[in-house]
Amino acid sequence: LKKKFQKARRGVALKTEICSRAFDAGKAQGFSGCELSWVLEDNDSMVGICNLVNAKRYKTYRMVEAIL
Repeated sequence: LKKKFQKARRGVALKTEICSRAFDAGKAQGFSGCELSWVLEDNDSMVGICNLVNAKRYKTYRMVEAIL
């Protein structure tokens, strides 16, 4: 998704629709869950999608910079 659309209403709607269709297709195939990995905690649109589908955070990675 082009950067200018990532946080725009249309961009968020598109990401939500893609995820919704993927989840529905998985359910139709008999899947009961999926993993949404490496969603950065400041990626508000993807965190919002995770919240919409009641995803549970089970692990958190943090990137840090060492100052020597």
